[in-house]
Amino acid sequence: MKKILLSFLFVIEIFTANAQVGINNTNPDASSALDITSTNSGILIPRMTKVQRDAITAPATGLMVFQTDNTPGFYYFEGTWKPFAGESHWVAEGDNIYNGNTGNVGVGTTNPTTKLHIENVGSPTVILNKDFETGGLAPLTTSGNQNWAIQTVNAYGGTKSAKSGAIGNNQESNLQYDVTILGGDATLSFYYKVSSEANYDKLIFTINGIEKGVWSGNVGYSQFTQVLTPGIYTLVWKYKKDVSGISGLDAAFLDNINIISASLEPALKLVDGNQAAGKVLVSDALGNATWQALSNETIVDIPLIAAFGGMKIPPCGPAYDYQTDFFYIDIKGVETKVTWMIYERTTTANSTVNINGDNVLKAPYKAERLQVNYVFDPPLPFEPNGIIFSASNDSSSWSDAFTLNYVQKSQNNIRMNIVRTDKIGDTTSPCWTYGSTFDVFMTN
Repeated sequence: MKKILLSFLFVIEIFTANAQVGINNTNPDASSALDITSTNSGILIPRMTKVQRDAITAPATGLMVFQTDNTPGFYYFEGTWKPFAGESHWVAEGDNIYNGNTGNVGVGTTNPTTKLHIENVGSPTVILNKDFETGGLAPLTTSGNQNWAIQTVNAYGGTKSAKSGAIGNNQESNLQYDVTILGGDATLSFYYKVSSEANYDKLIFTINGIEKGVWSGNVGYSQFTQVLTPGIYTLVWKYKKDVSGISGLDAAFLDNINIISASLEPALKLVDGNQAAGKVLVSDALGNATWQALSNETIVDIPLIAAFGGMKIPPCGPAYDYQTDFFYIDIKGVETKVTWMIYERTTTANSTVNINGDNVLKAPYKAERLQVNYVFDPPLPFEPNGIIFSASNDSSSWSDAFTLNYVQKSQNNIRMNIVRTDKIGDTTSPCWTYGSTFDVFMTN
């Protein structure tokens, strides 16, 4: 018994003296208090639930446990219990995860000012950056009698540029790039050089078949820029020769072709299955938001609007009560048959009277007026509430002016008074003639 006690005290003395303990290791590292070596087993830290962990009395700073529930993992105590992955405000509860932060969350900003603050401080989008240094023309394509090719003698920047093909008289060499611009505007720029017979052999640049630049003769590298609004474009650089003559290098050169969009990448993307171009995010009374088409059904304060023209004014001169006719116009993309009927015609042929030797036109008792009913087939796109009329005349011979007002309006018809106001009348033409129309602007 004495031998066992002495041996135990000896081991304790060694541990106390050396200050390092090695397990399966006769040479523990000097920086460690415990150095364990193993190739087939590990170390087990006390395992407990979150409730058990929180019940530890006065935990020491650095105390470590393995938590088995509520976001399991290793935790250490440093004023509060913290996961080994570092302090995190994200909390997992079953299948859900939420942010337990009492402040704000920032994406793209280190200074969030709202509960969720998103900023996009990226760089403009580069659609095309072609300096030809990689040795190929792609994504540009080439065609014509001879293809454009990469060369290393006449470059603007770097060591390479594109050169037109070696063509003969009445031939051409084309370089093309097709691009779609989305979102905001983009800026196209490139450097060109021409060495050719002046005024005859030319580098021609077109966008969608429209000439934007033509250069010939001896032209050193110069920059061309053009703003491209959203749309689909075909860019073509064509070197073209006439029937005879050669001068200079008889070629055109291109370098540093760039298309850079002014718009940044979107800061937020929300896909709910209803997303589409032109839709807006609309909330219900509980704050649930979905993508919806912008209309006064989804946003009640937005009125419906329709504007259309070409509404014909019947000629008053040959008109008679209950006369009818029809015409066709486009209303919001729908071909609409408009049938008119004259309900009442009021006109007075005037005469003159001599006053102090001057023949003076006498005013009529009634103004020249038609009351006309217009019927729409199919009906107007909505029930009209507010209507504005604007009359016009496409005849230079008859510059009649009118006052228009409605008597009755519905989705099926508009009944209105048409009164000429430019002159009271004359002795030869008591009413207006053909060629007058009016436009309609209406809301619900």
